[in-house]
Amino acid sequence: MTFTEASALTQYAEAPAVKRLDLSEAGMARLVTFGEGQRQRYLNNLPFPHLVIDNLFSEALLADVLHDVQRLEHPIAKNFYGAVKEYATPDLQAMGPTAQRFLLDLCSARFCQFLEALTGVEGVIPDPHFEGGGVHEISRGGFSKMRTDFNWNKRLRLDRRLSMLIYLNPDWEEIWAGHLELWDGEMQGQFVKIPPVFNKTVIFSTTDHSYHGHPHPLECPEGVSRRSLVLYYYSNGRPKEEMQFFQSAGTNYKARPGEIFLPPQQPGTKSDAKSVPVSAPRRKAQTLQQSMKKKLKKKLPKPLLEIYKAGKRSLRG
Repeated sequence: MTFTEASALTQYAEAPAVKRLDLSEAGMARLVTFGEGQRQRYLNNLPFPHLVIDNLFSEALLADVLHDVQRLEHPIAKNFYGAVKEYATPDLQAMGPTAQRFLLDLCSARFCQFLEALTGVEGVIPDPHFEGGGVHEISRGGFSKMRTDFNWNKRLRLDRRLSMLIYLNPDWEEIWAGHLELWDGEMQGQFVKIPPVFNKTVIFSTTDHSYHGHPHPLECPEGVSRRSLVLYYYSNGRPKEEMQFFQSAGTNYKARPGEIFLPPQQPGTKSDAKSVPVSAPRRKAQTLQQSMKKKLKKKLPKPLLEIYKAGKRSLRG
């Protein structure tokens, strides 16, 4: 049989030699043994199941990954009361070859086997679309408020169960802030504060009670940013005790005690993006009020409507 390139629907591309995660039989044996050994610690950690792991990956491998993602032009940008100066790229094709290979390895069946050994979650499924994930970057003055994330992937029609964050920030200084904080389900107290330093990995169970975020604006120098790889994992079904919101595709932001959400300042104003975001209940009340006004105006007879408008003008003086 003779093959011709012209008959192929897809073409191939030459791939450069890159470092990749060791998922050989020996590599998997080490990973699974580590996961099984840490499972009880993971499950018993407060305020919800999680594990912070230093040097889970080769520093040489992560250095190449960082090189591949340092100059991304992120297609996603967040700038509202819950997240300011936060950028993301979920598309592997926008990244360099080592970053592509690494993220694919983290979505492999073998790496999911390690996650199952560590967390006890059965039937872990990765997301090839990196919905909400991929490469995340936050610049000076940026933050991501305390929240619980979406629990349902509409595209995959699966329940989100696990989150994994891998930090890519060499020489990160404590005074720059950017720590990941884990709070209890009532948002009354902080239990864990994790610096986003290079080669620190955080794996945690994603439930409707797992409040996390880095609520303090970054104080790093201009030109320095907080980078991470973010991956979410799913299963078909989940325990009822993990759910408060049925198949929610949104993010539930929640203020810390005494905190008032403030909207980000417009460019050129004196204040940096240190937060009055209007709370979700207040926004809902405002929307309802506007809707009722419109309905009332439609139903009022014209003479009464003119009296109503005259009264408003007199109140304004």
